[in-house]
Amino acid sequence: MLREHVTDKGGTRRDEIEEEKVIRADVQENLSLVQSATTQSTALINYRTAFKDIVINGSGTLPLQLVKQSVPFVNSIMLANLNDDVRAATTLVNTLEDLSSIVLNSPLFYVSTAIGNLNNEEDKGRIGQATQASWILAICCSIPQVFLLSFSQPILNGLGQEPQLSRLVGNFFKFYIISVPFLSLQSVSDQMAQSTNHRYMPVVAQAMGVAGSFLVAYPLTYGKWGAPNLGMSGIAWSSVVRVGINTSAFLGY
Repeated sequence: MLREHVTDKGGTRRDEIEEEKVIRADVQENLSLVQSATTQSTALINYRTAFKDIVINGSGTLPLQLVKQSVPFVNSIMLANLNDDVRAATTLVNTLEDLSSIVLNSPLFYVSTAIGNLNNEEDKGRIGQATQASWILAICCSIPQVFLLSFSQPILNGLGQEPQLSRLVGNFFKFYIISVPFLSLQSVSDQMAQSTNHRYMPVVAQAMGVAGSFLVAYPLTYGKWGAPNLGMSGIAWSSVVRVGINTSAFLGY
C-alpha cells in the first residue's frame, strides 16, 4: 500500500511538471505570435511611411520631366514637316546627343544622392561646397561632349553616312554645342534643387526656358516673321536660348 501511495504521489508530481511545461510552451508560443504581429505591424507602418515619402518626393519630378520632354517632342514635330533628309538627320542628331549626354554626363548622376545626404544632415556649408564642386565637374564633363559633337560630321562620314546627312548633323551641332556646358550645369542645378526640397524652382526655370525656346524655334525653323529660314539649325539656336533663359532664371532665384 505504501509503495502504491508513493507511486501515485510521484506520478501526480510528474503530471504537474508536464502540465507546467505545456503551459509554458503555450505562453511562449503566444508571446512569439504577439511579437511577430507587432513586428509585422511596425514593418507595415514603416512601409507605408516610406511609400508615402517616395510618392511625395517622386511626384515633384513629374512636372519637371514633363516640361523637359516637351522640348524634343515639339522639336520632332516641327522637323517632321521638313524634307526626308532632315528627318533622317534628326534621328542621327538624337542618337549622338543621347550617347554623348548619357555616357559623358554619367558622373553627374550621383550629385542628387550626395547633396540629399548632406541635406538630411542639415549641413548647409557642405551643401554649398558640394554644389560648387558639382558645377566644376559638370564643366569638365561637358568638354569631351563638346569635342565629340564638334567632329560629328567627319565621324559620320567615316562611318559611311551620306555626306548630305553628315553635313546637316554637323551644321546643327555647330550651334548646339554652345548650349552643352549650360545643359550640364542645368542638370546639376536641377538635382541640387530637388535634393534640397526646392522642387518647383527648376520647373519654373525650365518652363521659362521652354517658352522662349518655342518662340525662337518656330520662326527660325520655318523662316517666319521675317526670321531667316535655318531649318534644323533653328532648333539648335532655340536650345541655346532655352538654356540661357533657364540658367538666368536659376541664378536669379
